[in-house]
Amino acid sequence: MPNSNNITAPITVISMPRSGSTLVSAIFDQHPQVHSVGETANLIFDSWNAVEFSRGVLRPSFNQDGKLLETSEKAAGVIQQTFISLFKSPIDAWFHKPIGIPKILWQKFDDTEWAEAAEWYWEVMLNAFPESKYFTLLRHPCDVVLSTEKHLGFEQASTWRQLAFMAYILTYPTAPVDYAIHYEQLVNNKEETTKDLFDYLELPFNAKVLEAFKEVHIGSKGRRDAGSISSTRKDEWQEIDSTAVTRSQLTLIENLFNKFGYPISWPEQLTELEESDQNVDCSLNGSPSTEDLLDSIEKLNSNIENIHMDYSVRLIKLNTEKWQAIKNKNGSTQELNKLRAKTAHLDNQINDIMNSRGGRALQKYWMLADRVKGLLRKGPEPTGPHLNGVKTDTPPETTDTKVSPPLDAKEASKTVTFVLPAGFTLGGVTNWSIEMSKRLNLKKIPSALIKYRNIGPELALEHPLNTRLIKCDSPQIPVKAELLQFETEYRKVLPGTLIPNYNPRTYAICASIAKNEAHKIRLLGYAHTDEASYYAILFFYEKLIHKFVAVSDEIADKLKTLMPHRSGDILTKPYGVQVDETVKITKQNESTPLKLVYAGRIEQIQKRALDFVDLVKALIDQDVNFRLKIVGDGSMKEELQAGINELGPEAQRAVTFVEPLAPTAMPSLWEEADICVLVSEYEGTSISLLEAMSKGCVPVVTEVSGVQRVIQSGKNGFTSPIGDMDKMASLIKSLDTDRDRLQSTGTNAHKTIYEQFNYDEYVDWFASECDQIWELPPRSWNHDEPILINHKAMKTLEHSITLFQNQINSDSPSSLTQLNDIKDYLFSGKVA
Repeated sequence: MPNSNNITAPITVISMPRSGSTLVSAIFDQHPQVHSVGETANLIFDSWNAVEFSRGVLRPSFNQDGKLLETSEKAAGVIQQTFISLFKSPIDAWFHKPIGIPKILWQKFDDTEWAEAAEWYWEVMLNAFPESKYFTLLRHPCDVVLSTEKHLGFEQASTWRQLAFMAYILTYPTAPVDYAIHYEQLVNNKEETTKDLFDYLELPFNAKVLEAFKEVHIGSKGRRDAGSISSTRKDEWQEIDSTAVTRSQLTLIENLFNKFGYPISWPEQLTELEESDQNVDCSLNGSPSTEDLLDSIEKLNSNIENIHMDYSVRLIKLNTEKWQAIKNKNGSTQELNKLRAKTAHLDNQINDIMNSRGGRALQKYWMLADRVKGLLRKGPEPTGPHLNGVKTDTPPETTDTKVSPPLDAKEASKTVTFVLPAGFTLGGVTNWSIEMSKRLNLKKIPSALIKYRNIGPELALEHPLNTRLIKCDSPQIPVKAELLQFETEYRKVLPGTLIPNYNPRTYAICASIAKNEAHKIRLLGYAHTDEASYYAILFFYEKLIHKFVAVSDEIADKLKTLMPHRSGDILTKPYGVQVDETVKITKQNESTPLKLVYAGRIEQIQKRALDFVDLVKALIDQDVNFRLKIVGDGSMKEELQAGINELGPEAQRAVTFVEPLAPTAMPSLWEEADICVLVSEYEGTSISLLEAMSKGCVPVVTEVSGVQRVIQSGKNGFTSPIGDMDKMASLIKSLDTDRDRLQSTGTNAHKTIYEQFNYDEYVDWFASECDQIWELPPRSWNHDEPILINHKAMKTLEHSITLFQNQINSDSPSSLTQLNDIKDYLFSGKVA
C-alpha cells in the first residue's frame, strides 16, 4: 500500500487511453503482491497545481529543521499524503496509471508551449515519485484513434493531437521512461511479455496474472466475451481521416515508437501527408530587412553552435555518470533523475533561443530559403554553419570570400562515402554499402559511412574498423533545418566521392554543397532497383551526378531513355559478392525434403510476400517434398504467418519463420539451402540471389530486372512469370524428382558467380570509376534552383516517368520534351 516507506516508489504506466492500460491494470489487479489504485493523472496534477496556485495566499510551510519548504517539495508532499490517505492496503508494492494528458496541462499551456508543458509534467512526476519505475504502452495509433472514436466518442483530430503530445512527453529529455510494452505483443505473447515486464520491475511472476486476459472491459459499449481480445483494428484503418492529422504529429509519434524499436507502418492515406507549415507565416510582408536578418542569423548560428557543443559535451559526461551508476548499482533513482534534469536544462536553453525573435526569423529563413537567397545576393556573404549554400553575384576572384582551389584528382578521390538513409536496418543496399567500405579499406582507399537514424530494428551489422562513421540521426527537426544541419556532417567527409543511394534528401544536401564548393564533391548515382522513385531522383538531380550506375541492363536502358544526352555516363554493373573458387555440393537423397529459403523484407510492395501462401499451397498440391524457411521481417509478416496457418497443419510444419540475420550469418544459411526462392514484382539485381548462387544454391525466381543477365533458365537456375506460383511450384517439383539435376544446376550457379560476379573484380572496377570521375569537371547547382522538392511533387514526377516509360514511343522527342517541361517547372521553385 502507499505508505511513508514506499510512497515515492510506485510502479507507474504512462500512456494514452485505449492503448491497453485497462488490460495492464487488470494484470496488476490479479497479482497478489501488488496493490493497484487505478487512474491518477488528474489527482496528481490538479493537486500540484492547487499548491502552486495558493502560493502567497496560504501561510508558508516549514520542514522539521525550520526551513521554508519550496513549492515543489510542498506540492510533492501534498500528493504523497493524499495517496497515503486514500489508498489503504496491507500490500507493499503498488501500481497506478496516470494515463492520458491531464486536463490542467491544456489549461496551463497552449500549443506553442509544449516544451514548457513537458518540463512541468516531469517536474511533478519526478518530485512526487522520485523512485518510481516507469513504463509505457505502445499500441498502433490508428487502433487507438478508432477505438477512442467508437467507444468514447472523441473526434479523430482530438485524439491525434493528444497522441502527438503524449509522444512528445515520453521522448522529452527528462522523461525517465526506459521500458515499453507493445500491445500486440502483449495480446499475442501473453506469458512471455508479462514475464519480461515483471523482470524489468524486479517483481516475481505469478501465473494468476494471466487471468486478466480472459476478459476485457470496454468503456461505454459493454463488454467483450472472454477470450475476444483483439490485437489490431487493421481491417478498419480505411476509416482513418487523413485531414484530421498532420505530418508533424505523425513524426512525433514515429519518434516515440522508434525510441523503443517498434517502427510504424501507416495506412496508405497517411503516407502522403506533407510537412505541415500551418504555424509558420510564409509571407515576406513585415519581415526584417536583409541586413537585420543576416545579423540575426549570423548571431544565432554562433549561439546555437556553441550551445549544441556545450550541450553535447555535458550530456556525454552526464550519461557516462548515469550509466556508470547503473552499472555499479549504487546510484539511486533520485540521483539519476537529477542528472536527467540537468540535461533538460541545457535542452531548454536551445529551445529558448529557437523560440526567440531571432530564432523565429531563422525558421522563416528555412521555410523561405530559395526566395530569401534572392535578396541575400545583393548583400554581403554571410558566414556560419547553416549558410554554406549562400553565394553573392560577385565573381569569385573579386569577392572577399576565400574559395579553396580545386584539389589534385588523386588526393580528392581518396575518400569514398556511402550514405545509409535507413540506418543499420535490414536491406541489401545497407549491407552492400558496409561491405564496400570494408573492401575499399583493404585496398588502402579511405571510406566513410553516413548513417541516418534506423527506420526499423537495428541489425548486428559489422562496422568496418577503419571506416569513419558519421551520424545524422537528430530527431524532431523540420526538413529544411535537417538538411542544413546535416550538411555540416557531410562536410566532414569532403573532399570525396559520395554515393547518396536512394533518398532525395541525401542528394539535396550534396546539391547545397555543390552551389559553392562543387570542386570538393563527386557523385555516383546508383539505381539499385527498377522502381520509379529511383528514376525520379536521378532524373531530378541529373546535372549534379557525374556517372550513373545501373545494377541491371533493364535499368540502364530506362535511364538512357530518360536522359539520352547522358547515355555515355550511364554504366551497367551488377553487384559483386564473396565467392570461393570451389564449393562442395552434395547430392540430396529424394527422401530428404528440399530446403527452400527466402531471405529479405516481408513486404507486399515489391517483394509480393503474400504470394508465398499461394506457392506453399501449390507445392503441397503438387506433392513436393519441401521445407521453406522465411528469413526476415516486415509489415506483412503477421499476415503472411496467418495465411500459412490457414493452409493447415501440413503447411505449418513445412514453413519456418526466422528473424533477420546479420550479413555474417548469411553464408551459412545459403550453404545449408538447396533452393533460393524470390517472388518479387521488381528488383535491381538481387544481392540475395547472387549470394545464394555463390554457395551452389539453385535460384528459382520471378522474371524481374537483373535476372536475364545472371540466370540461364534450366542451366544455372530457373525463372517463372511474376505471380504464377503454380509454374514456380512445378519448377521446384522438377528438382525434387531429379536430384542429379539439382546438383548440376547448383554447380553451374556457383560457376556463374565466380566467373562474372566476383567481389575482387567488382571492387577494382568501382575504385577505378571513383578515380576517373575526378578527372571530370565539377558539377555545380544553381543558386536560384530548389535543392529539394516536396513529397507530393516527387510523387508527381515518379508518375510522369512511369507513364513516359510505358508509352510505345517513349523515346520520342515530343514525349521527352513534355517530361523535361515537368522537370523545368519543378526547378522553377513554385512547388519547392
